[in-house]
Amino acid sequence: KTSVARLLARYLRAFGVLTRDRFVEINGLELKGQFTGQTVHVVKEHISNAMGGTLFIDEAYALVDHSGGDRFSMEAIRTLLTEVENNRSNLFVVLAGYKEKMDDLVASDPGLARRFSNSLHLANYSAGEIAQICEKVAGERFELAFSEGLRAKLEAHIAAEHAEDIPEQNAALGINLTEAAFRRLAERHVRDGVTRESAAGHELTEEDYAVGVPVSRSPRAPHTLGG
Repeated sequence: KTSVARLLARYLRAFGVLTRDRFVEINGLELKGQFTGQTVHVVKEHISNAMGGTLFIDEAYALVDHSGGDRFSMEAIRTLLTEVENNRSNLFVVLAGYKEKMDDLVASDPGLARRFSNSLHLANYSAGEIAQICEKVAGERFELAFSEGLRAKLEAHIAAEHAEDIPEQNAALGINLTEAAFRRLAERHVRDGVTRESAAGHELTEEDYAVGVPVSRSPRAPHTLGG
C-alpha cells in the first residue's frame, strides 16, 4: 500500500500537481485526540505537515467507532473532510486499509464517498511473490543469499502453512519470515561456534525458514448460538 502511494505521489510531483516531495505516513488512530477539542488540532497539524505533498493514512478504518462510545471519531472524519476540501489543490490524501473495513469507513459518512471518489484495490501477493520478497529482504537487509533451491521450497511452504496469513500481512509476511530466519541462523551460529568472520558467505537454508515445519496456531473459540 505504502509503495503504491509513494509511486502515485512521485507521479503527481513529476507533473507539477504537487509542489513538494513530502510524504507523511500516519495511522488512522493518530487523527483522534484524547480529550475534547484536541482532535481538530491534531487533524489540522497532520494536514499542515503534509501540505504541498502527500498524507498517507494507513488503517484509516480505525476512524470508525462501532461501539458508539468514541466521540472523537466523527469529529476526526469531519475535520479531515473539511481540510481536504479546503486544500484540494495542494494536497494528496490517501486512505488505506483492508477492503471490507474501508467500505465500512466510507459508509460512515456520505462526505467520504464524495471527497474520496477514486479507489484502487490491490490483490494479495501470491506465495511465490512472498518468497521473492523473502529473498529480496534477505539480500538487502541482511546481506544473505538463499541456498540453492530454497525459494521454490519456501514458496511451497508458504502456500501450505501461511495461506491464511497472506491477506492479513502480504509483504509484511515476507519480512517477518526472513527476520525469523535470520534469528534462527544467528542461533545456529552461536550453537555451532561460528564466528563473525567465518560466517561471511553463509546462506539462509530450509532450516532457517523452518520449511516443512507445521505452523502452530491457537485454536479459535467455537461459535455459539444464543437460545
